[in-house]
Amino acid sequence: MRNPLLFLVFLLTPLATWAQDDPDEPPLEEPAEEPAEEPAPAAPDEGADWGELSASSGAQPTKWVTNDGVIPFKGRTFKEVLQEIAARPDKEAGSMFCKPYMRLGGTKPGVVGRCEVTVTCTRTLPVWTHRDGASVEAKAEWDRFAGAVKRHEDEHAAVQKEAYAKVCEQAIGKDKAGAQAVLEAARAKAKAASDAHDVRTDHGTRAGCTLDVSKTPAKGSQAEEAAEPAFEAAPEVEPAEEPAEAPAEEPAEAPAEEPAEDE
Repeated sequence: MRNPLLFLVFLLTPLATWAQDDPDEPPLEEPAEEPAEEPAPAAPDEGADWGELSASSGAQPTKWVTNDGVIPFKGRTFKEVLQEIAARPDKEAGSMFCKPYMRLGGTKPGVVGRCEVTVTCTRTLPVWTHRDGASVEAKAEWDRFAGAVKRHEDEHAAVQKEAYAKVCEQAIGKDKAGAQAVLEAARAKAKAASDAHDVRTDHGTRAGCTLDVSKTPAKGSQAEEAAEPAFEAAPEVEPAEEPAEAPAEEPAEAPAEEPAEDE
């Protein structure tokens, strides 16, 4: 035999092939790859955030969202409620606070190609805790007042809408800093419009945001005393004297009969 080593390889090759093709043996599984750890998304910047939007282009209309809250007033009379209002920092019975948020995106690195602005407003309105127990006249006055406050606060949001209407149109084509500057300019314009609304209405007092204290009595006044009927104790009645018993009359003695005289 010219090459004994070659002959040995020839004999072992079929054996190795058979061992790999044995159907009774489970196939060897490759170890699964562990998923790569993804970093937590970065917190959005104040006002504007880059990269949350798709790469498609366009300036979206400004969206408005309103969340409601209440301010409870616990005075029993309108005079006490007005004192509570005067003690508040803004001296108003309601409030409207609006905050804009901008999201940016685009196909070109660093260039705004898509923009969305959402303005979220928090509106707080007054609630009188003693309304249910008040008179019909007082309830009507409170409802009128609360409605005037609501209209005044809604107008605070309405006068700001023009300021934010075209923010995205002006941000398209700018970089992130330029878009942020557009948003800040709109914010300043909105605040100026809101402040002018308060000056024009004297914080709502010229638009009916005040209470008529005559509709409820002032505490300790004669009107309040008249509203609460006084309770008078019934006078004590002395029991009537029982009439004295009349003395029983003794029966009169019948006169004794004298014997008749003989004639």
